[in-house]
Amino acid sequence: MSGTLLALILSAQIYSEIPQFQRLSFNLPIAAEQGGGTAIGLAGQMEYLRPDFIVASGGVDVRYGAQRIRAQRLEMDLNNETVLAEGDVILDEGPQRLAGERLEYDLGTRTGTVYDAKATLAKDLYFYGAEMSKVGPDVYTVRDGVLTSCDSEDPAWSFRLSRARIVMEGFAKIYNTRMRVKKLPFLYTPFIMVPAKSERTSGLLTPNLGYSERRGGVVGLAWFQTFGDSYDATAFFDHYTEGIEAFGTEFRYAPLTGTAGYLVADFVDDKNNIFGNPEDEGELRWRVNWRHRSSELPLGLTAVVNHTDFSDFNFFRDFSRNFDSIRISRIQSSAFLQGSWGKHSGSLLLENQEQFINAGLTRSRRQLPELEYRLRATQIAGLPLYFNMAAGAHSFEIKSTDSPSISYQRVNLNPRLSVPLGVSWLSATVNIDARAATYSDSLSAELNDSGNREFTGESITQTVGSASANIIGPSFSRVFHKGVGQWGKFKHVIEPRWDYFSSADVDDRELIPQFDQIDSTRQATELATFRLVNRLLAKPEDEDSPFGAREIMSFELSQSFSFKDEQPLTRLTVPDMDGDGSPELLTKQESPISLQYRYRPSQTTNIDLSGTYNTLFNQFNRAAISGAKQFGSWRFSLNYSAVFDPQTGETTGSQARFGSVLGFFRQRLLIASQVNYDLELSLLQQQSHVIAFNTQCWSLRMDLREYKSLAREDRDIRFSISLKNIGTFLDLNDSTRQNDRF
Repeated sequence: MSGTLLALILSAQIYSEIPQFQRLSFNLPIAAEQGGGTAIGLAGQMEYLRPDFIVASGGVDVRYGAQRIRAQRLEMDLNNETVLAEGDVILDEGPQRLAGERLEYDLGTRTGTVYDAKATLAKDLYFYGAEMSKVGPDVYTVRDGVLTSCDSEDPAWSFRLSRARIVMEGFAKIYNTRMRVKKLPFLYTPFIMVPAKSERTSGLLTPNLGYSERRGGVVGLAWFQTFGDSYDATAFFDHYTEGIEAFGTEFRYAPLTGTAGYLVADFVDDKNNIFGNPEDEGELRWRVNWRHRSSELPLGLTAVVNHTDFSDFNFFRDFSRNFDSIRISRIQSSAFLQGSWGKHSGSLLLENQEQFINAGLTRSRRQLPELEYRLRATQIAGLPLYFNMAAGAHSFEIKSTDSPSISYQRVNLNPRLSVPLGVSWLSATVNIDARAATYSDSLSAELNDSGNREFTGESITQTVGSASANIIGPSFSRVFHKGVGQWGKFKHVIEPRWDYFSSADVDDRELIPQFDQIDSTRQATELATFRLVNRLLAKPEDEDSPFGAREIMSFELSQSFSFKDEQPLTRLTVPDMDGDGSPELLTKQESPISLQYRYRPSQTTNIDLSGTYNTLFNQFNRAAISGAKQFGSWRFSLNYSAVFDPQTGETTGSQARFGSVLGFFRQRLLIASQVNYDLELSLLQQQSHVIAFNTQCWSLRMDLREYKSLAREDRDIRFSISLKNIGTFLDLNDSTRQNDRF
């Protein structure tokens, strides 16, 4: 070792800027046959017990390749490349860190053992152990240890273990595991696997435990499988103690830039018919959900698929863990391809809408397909004249469980000419529209015995023309330079708006099938609407403020007038007024007056008031107020609406809705509530309360949802605990359904 000793470079550099820590820096060359390289370090004191054996103390810090060792005392055998470190030992190698009181380490093989150890082997994954060994480049073992994702000496939760084997970018296999909440024993399992990786990889996910009043206790198992960088899938199986088994999969993909999606399929075997569906006894109940989007197709096309289907409408009420979907009564699926090229655009749509009416009645409306073309406003020959157009071809199908299915086609064309006019204080636009639609089938003129019109198989064409005008102005405004609070100046704008609409009559309107807004069947109409808008804009006093001028207040009055005597805009049936014993219909060409007030003094405060005033009896027939205010992490909202008898002014209906979100302890604790109350019926229609507590390594959530009507009452309570890097560990659910009208 004389060559090694001669090659030793020892410099006594004193760190004068920190006089209380005088440390030596040293370089220790390692012979080529022993791995080569140089060990570089700092120490308070150094001595050589023999030429190839060094003892350093006083805050030792040694680096050799990717390895770094820090300790109070360190012995290094240069011949065997072994290290013995004691006192506050830290071994860093890349993102992995081992710490303890004593370290025995081989620099050549990069293996060793730490006693009374603490290790950070993956992001937010901590191990403690009486003995922890690095037995391979990425393999560790633990004896008599603890696993947690809590970075604390006294973790909120932990798994006590007899032994474990951890493969980095793989899994930690843990044996004889006892879960503890603080120091309280909670659960025992002979074996678990926990991911110990920064990238997603295949493997068994953490089992999920739960309970539901109707389904009983549940044990849920799931396997996650990757298929390269762009695909993965999760398969799951849930077993309930009440005889229910559920299984399914979620497949995700993103093979190309701009293309991504997922497919979810769930199947439930209700062996004991817990949910009372005798007609489906012995059959699987299921749900399918597919979402897809491709936004970078040739020719600038975009494709989107949104498909949902399930075996029965009660599937979500019986099995969904999502409160918002429990009362679902309608599903809509669609797939479309669309593109835009300058002023031209086109789309191809497939759509299905299905509505659940009751246990024996389901209705669906389909477009298979819809082909549509649109031309955006295009100026004609440099004149103040613009042309735009919409055209479409549709194939419809209407199905119902209580009647035969109907299918027919429609072709429609809707051109428009627009003439914009305007000066600085007034702007106006005049539009002339035409609409033509041809149907492959039509309805009968007479009603059948059920009071409905039947399809005749005869085609029909509808044509109708209309004209409209929109006028804004004359506008008046004034600027006030007197500042108030944070505002330096104000601008008040008075803006009258006039709208006029006239359409021709639709021939044979009762024969036209109704599917969407294109199928107009209204009579000839001519009406005008006047709106008077007051707006108050404010500009901050601070010219450097990131917020510019904005509207802080507005007030709008509006009323419409019908020029057709047979189409009054106000109708009201009142009791006998002339003594003949029959009710009387009162009409007025004017509509009720609508009022709308908005107040936005700051980003955290808003108030809205609205109402309609019936001029027949000079009474309000509707009024509503809503507002929201935020105080730091607390937010409150209130909505109230009421309906009045326009003749007597008495309240005939009123509802109130209150909502709040409260954040405590830097948003670690969130309490959110929403309550809907019918004041006239003295009925608490709906209430929702959520308490969520989030810490560095675990979260707790409790939900209470209740819905009431005169025909039904639903209540759901859920409690769940999630552990960081582990997942949802406990899920308890209690659901009740009473007086179900279905």
